[in-house]
Amino acid sequence: MSETTTKPSGGIKILLFTLVTLLILFFAVEGIWRVVCLAGLSIPPSGDRSLDREWDWVVTTRADGKHPITEGPYRYDPVLGWGLLQGFHKDNIHINKHGQRGLVDWQVEKPAGIRRIMALGDSYTYGYDVGDQEAYPAVLGSLLGDGFEVINWGVPGYGTDQQVLLYEKYGTSFSPDIVILGFYTPDLFRNRLTFFSYLKPCYELQGDQLHLAAGTIPSPTELLETYNSGQKQIRTDGFYSLAYLRRELEDMRRDHVDPNTLEWPVTQKILEHFSQIVRGHGATPLLLIIPDKEILKKEESATTDIANLLTELAEKLGMPCLDMIPIIRAKASETNEPLYKGHWTPFGHQIAAEELLKALREKGLL
Repeated sequence: MSETTTKPSGGIKILLFTLVTLLILFFAVEGIWRVVCLAGLSIPPSGDRSLDREWDWVVTTRADGKHPITEGPYRYDPVLGWGLLQGFHKDNIHINKHGQRGLVDWQVEKPAGIRRIMALGDSYTYGYDVGDQEAYPAVLGSLLGDGFEVINWGVPGYGTDQQVLLYEKYGTSFSPDIVILGFYTPDLFRNRLTFFSYLKPCYELQGDQLHLAAGTIPSPTELLETYNSGQKQIRTDGFYSLAYLRRELEDMRRDHVDPNTLEWPVTQKILEHFSQIVRGHGATPLLLIIPDKEILKKEESATTDIANLLTELAEKLGMPCLDMIPIIRAKASETNEPLYKGHWTPFGHQIAAEELLKALREKGLL
């Protein structure tokens, strides 16, 4: 009796053919990608947002021979990563002798009879793309008039961690009565990065306590030398495709933010620490929520999620808080004058300053 041979069904053949085809495509793409990167035409994906930024910085610096954070109004800082270059003047950008935005060299010791406000933040507080006197801290100072000083210590690219560390390292000596933290909502995602515009300090949670992960940050020359000497390399371990996929999945999760979002627990602790140290120096903290422009197109977004978390935390801490989302939406519906052009326009800064003045008065802080 002859044996019967069982042949694979049509469906199994198609499945096997599809799998083999996909594997061939996967390795073909992987191989071409590696050749392109070896030729220096692209940077390999690391799968890590901080490392991707660091590699991009190294490649850019090697190409033009300049350190981006030492160009323009910036300087290297061994604790904060970078800061503003004291005495820088160009067009309508002036940095005073303390590394603060504006023409006035404020006395470190607060003059008698003066109420002093310090504004911390990133490029929105700094006033990116607007003149010295158009940024909201300067406008607020003009609105307040005599008897008040408003110091603008916003630094482009800073995360909340750097903003709070700047206050601890330099800001307390100026004895401000009110410290405004301008929290641009995407800053949340900077608070777990070790590299943004350059290497930066980064807090970690050890149990329920904040721990500063970075010690002294190497200078741009030192960092570049670690790559030029081969001590560090631009090299991805494993498949490029999987590293790229990890980054894409990370970007996708940023469409929604809740208390379980990776960056929130450390950000919460940083803000709690901010509230404590400001009050410990006899000042009042105020949280200013600066929304991304996506709020003008989306009713619900990561920006509104972050703002909700921030307002709830501020209420829990008893920290005065001004959420600009409803204000900006209302203004946008009333006028055709743009509030955003990349960052806030002069009109956007004017609105923020006016609302801050109103909030400070209503909360009895003036």
